[in-house]
Amino acid sequence: MLILQLLSDPGLGHCNRIIRYSRTEYAKMEQSIILVPDCRKIIAYLTNQKVHNFLIYSVHKPLQELIQLLENKLDFKEIKEWIIDTKLDCSDLLYLLKKRKVFSTLIDNKTDSRFLSNKNIYPTPLFEKSELDWVGYNGIVEGGFDTDILRSLSSLKKKHKQKKKQRKEVLISFGGEDPNQLTNYTMKSLFRLETEVEITVVIGPLFRHKKEIQELNVELEKRYKFIENSFDLSQFILNADCLITAVGATIFEGLVLGTPCIVISNFLSDNLDEKKLEKMNNVSVLGYYANVFKNNNFLLDEVREILNGPI
Repeated sequence: MLILQLLSDPGLGHCNRIIRYSRTEYAKMEQSIILVPDCRKIIAYLTNQKVHNFLIYSVHKPLQELIQLLENKLDFKEIKEWIIDTKLDCSDLLYLLKKRKVFSTLIDNKTDSRFLSNKNIYPTPLFEKSELDWVGYNGIVEGGFDTDILRSLSSLKKKHKQKKKQRKEVLISFGGEDPNQLTNYTMKSLFRLETEVEITVVIGPLFRHKKEIQELNVELEKRYKFIENSFDLSQFILNADCLITAVGATIFEGLVLGTPCIVISNFLSDNLDEKKLEKMNNVSVLGYYANVFKNNNFLLDEVREILNGPI
């Protein structure tokens, strides 16, 4: 039995990783339960993705209540591995698991919690072990494409076939939330892109500005097509001639599927990841969004260059 846990920072990136992990061959063989904080939007998203093997718990209650919740469902000795996807410090939980002799795995965690975990996974090709201090740690560290999560992405290219098409396509996808509304800025910037190019916008399940996007599309003569409620964008990414996205999981799908990518960052703190992305093939890094959108032509010219001009 595998336990897959989200903590009190259950963004869509964490959620999607846990879903992908639960669908790996390893997880299917062992069976799994996903522990989900009592967050209405995340619960609705899991249900929409036909994920039913989850238990809802409160992050505000003592850890012992979480343990009791599980013990009501299964024998603790059946737990082969407890996997936690969080950027938060979860030392108390890891101490408890260590005491109960449960093998623990942390995903994408850079806090000191990682020293208490039996295994640390960093499912990003940008991972460099030397960036963190591992002195005294004797556990397992995995990163880059050599992880089950990213290997599952690699199988997508075999699963899908690129469709035959008459028009070039641009895909705009800024994750599940798009906190700085980069979708709106991008739509305005690309309005003057040649009409022969099809432009599709992904509306994430946690977008708070869905209505504004739809209204903007009306103002822009309904130039854009929309995709909603899609967990797996791989077919759309594979078909696109250009993917516009932020620093995050979507860019890795683009890299795996061989789609040229334009990256616009949400935060100034993304600069370290940007420097690594600049060294990769098929990636154009434009930088921090507030600078990118000062000039509408900046993004437009980059897209035109990737598409090799008008069709």
